[in-house]
Formats: sequence, structure tokens, C-alpha cells
Amino acid sequence: MFAIPVTSFKQIWRDYTNSKNYLRVMNREDIIEIYVNDNATFTEPYERNAYKPEITGVVPKSNPLNRKDLTRLETEFWLVLFRDNNDYWRLAGNAQNRLSFKRTDTAGQLTSTNQLQFTFTGNMRTACEFIELEEIEDL
Repeated sequence: MFAIPVTSFKQIWRDYTNSKNYLRVMNREDIIEIYVNDNATFTEPYERNAYKPEITGVVPKSNPLNRKDLTRLETEFWLVLFRDNNDYWRLAGNAQNRLSFKRTDTAGQLTSTNQLQFTFTGNMRTACEFIELEEIEDL
């Protein structure tokens, strides 16, 4: 999963002949890769003329090394590129309709491993886009 800051989003280039969409970004260095385990979920209910995407997941642990990225995720708005269970790349959010990040750190018992539960949420006028992508380096 990749969190793309709005400032790095350039466009979705549409190939209407082949019915494909390609994501263009300006600054790949600003993109944050988020490792998620198999518990990640995506829902996109449609209510009151808007889609409300919600992407949730668990990062195995919160630690001093990822603290900078976590703080940044909380203070900016995002587009989220993720692979769904059907093995399609999807893009949630756009320049006008951005997602916000919320997290909950848990440690459970003091002897157990800590984890970070997170959610990206937002409102969009259209459903999440399908994106053609072979390799993330192609962005």
C-alpha cells in the first residue's frame, strides 16, 4: 500500500481506447510505502451522493524508526494506492477529495508485540479508480 501526498499527485492519464488508467506522480520520494498484513480491508459505501472509501489495516509494530512517517501521515492529506483482493491496483482519493489518516497504537500485554491499527477515510464524488500498474517503479 502506498500513501501519496496530494502535492505529489500529477494526474490520472486515461487511455480511452483500451479502457485503462495510469497514475502519474511528480515526486516519488514523498510517497510512503505502508506494509500491511493480511488483515487489511477496503470498503466503499455509497451514501448521500458520495462514495466513502475506508481502508484499514495493521502495521506489525510502532517503533522509533517509523515514528517520522507516522507523524507525517497524521498531519497531511493523502491519496492511497492499494492492491485489492482481486489483484487490481486501486486509487482512493484525488486532488479534490483527499483521505485522512487515523491510527491507534496498541501493545496489549506488556510481554506481547505492539501493533498499529490505522484507517484512511474520505468522501469522493466517484468510486475509487482502477489503475494499470506492473511495477511500483512505473509511477
